[in-house]
This record gives sequence, structure tokens and C-alpha cells, in this order.
Amino acid sequence: MNQQAHKLQTPPIATALRYVFGRHQHLRGVPRLLWWLRRLAFPPRPVLVNTPDGLPITINPHDYGQIMLFYFPYCPELRALIADVVRPGDVCFDLGANVGLLTAKMAQQVGTAGKVIAVDPNTAVAAQLSFTANLYYPQQIRVVEAGIAGNVGVAQLMIPKGGFSESVEVAPKAEHGKELTTIGNQIKLTTLDKLIEELTPQKAPNFIKVDIEGNEVELLASMKKLLAGGARPILLIELHVQKCLRHGSNVEHIREQLNALGYDERRVERVGQSYQLSPLSGKLLRNANLLFTVPEHFATRPYLLAQWQKGQKV
Repeated sequence: MNQQAHKLQTPPIATALRYVFGRHQHLRGVPRLLWWLRRLAFPPRPVLVNTPDGLPITINPHDYGQIMLFYFPYCPELRALIADVVRPGDVCFDLGANVGLLTAKMAQQVGTAGKVIAVDPNTAVAAQLSFTANLYYPQQIRVVEAGIAGNVGVAQLMIPKGGFSESVEVAPKAEHGKELTTIGNQIKLTTLDKLIEELTPQKAPNFIKVDIEGNEVELLASMKKLLAGGARPILLIELHVQKCLRHGSNVEHIREQLNALGYDERRVERVGQSYQLSPLSGKLLRNANLLFTVPEHFATRPYLLAQWQKGQKV
């Protein structure tokens, strides 16, 4: 990516639009209006901006989801959770990092003594994230352009018709009722075990965030060496109910496997600008972010423990 192509300051028209509309995300028509005004508000190339929460990201003004990251606070519950979970010096993996909003939050938390490995198979967003990381977090963030799978190999990157960068999938099976389109060339597949061996061999990960659009069905196979060695990192996994079925498994199988490894689980839900951890009863019927922990995680994370205990009372 040509660094000279980037403006290093947020365009003033976009800033003014965020000031006017930034608190009205849920009013019908506001996001669509801001999307229609994108050519007026942004240059026609990727641009480095700050989010409403002050996190730096590089966005593509032709991608609906990325523009919305500039105008509106994204998943405040996940950012609040990361603040309670990730400690200085931790090693974190962001699997399915996209342009790196949560990657940047992790980098702030780990400090210069920690490391964040951000993984995404999409060439364009990996380049955008690399640009941001090189400017703001050169010591903390390492970007890897690859898909996460149970084995090393290659695959095709696909996108639903009308989808944007956050909805790309790695070589899914045919889905009834939705057209999937190939984008770009074949991508590299790697395992989490291999990334740990190559990039953080001296320290097992403390925290792993997973948003890999159905390929979470291969997550445990991807980290079998890590788990066999007794490591139990905190896992934040967005489980995609229908996409997991398309990828040949289901979310209940993933939950059962993690429970068998000693993990307990809670659903992460938004409460204002923070979060609550709610127990699950029965099957997961819709997409959700689930937090998986083991008891020893709470010894050094008092705020997480307090939220977890609140959830037990629900």
C-alpha cells in the first residue's frame, strides 16, 4: 500500500458529519445517508482516521462496514471486555482482525512489553491494518495475511453477494439461497499452532479473539498442540450459527469440545457502553460472542471476576 496515498488527518467534512449524526446510529436512514455521502466526505482511497473512541484505523471509503466504524462506536462491550481481560505484557491473537479496531485496543492494553498477532486472509484489509500498525504500534502488532484452518494449505476467499470486508469467508460449501462470489487469488491457510511456533515461541497466548466467519469449526484442530500442552488461553469467539453449518459442523459441537477441555462459557452482551456476562441455557439459536474461561484466569483479573460473578446470579 502506497503510504503517500493516505491522508493522515480525518477529512473535515467527515468529521462534521460525525459530529451531527454520530449519536443517531439507530435512527432509520442515518447510516444509509452517511453511506450515500461517502464520496463527498472521503477521498477515493484508503484513509487513516480515528474512531469515535480515539482508536486509529485505516478505512476503505468504498466499504460500508468500514465507514460505519468511523461514524459510530463499534461493539463497546467487546472493547470494555478487552480492557478487563488483557493485561500489560500479554500475548494476544486477533483471528479475523479485519482493519484492526479490536487489534488496536489489545495493543493499547498489552503495552510495549506485549504482542498482538493480527490475522486476516483479505489482502486489502491486511494492508490497511499493516499501515496503521506500522505508524502507531510497530512494537506490539504483527500482521499475518492468512486464513486460520486445521491444516496448512491454500483456499479460496469468498464473499456473499452485496457483502463487505467483514463478511468474507474461507472456501465455504455452497449455501442454499445465497450467492457467493470468489474474490482475489487463492489465500494461504495456516494453523494457530504454527503461528505460535513461528512468532511467539517463548510464550503461549493469554487471549485469543476469534471472528472467522464459520471457520471456527476448525479452531480446536488449529490449536491442538497448544491445548495438548495444557495451555488454556481466554477465548472470545463469535459463533456463526448458519455459517458453521455450511462449513461442515455446528456451534454446539464447538461448545461441547471446549466444555470438555475445562472451559466455562458466558454470552457477552452489551449494557450501555459496557458489557454483562450471561449464562446460556440450551442451544445457541443466533450468532453470539461467547467468552470461554477457566478458573485460574480470574486470579489476576478482578474486574472480569466481578462481571463473571454477576452473571452467575442471573
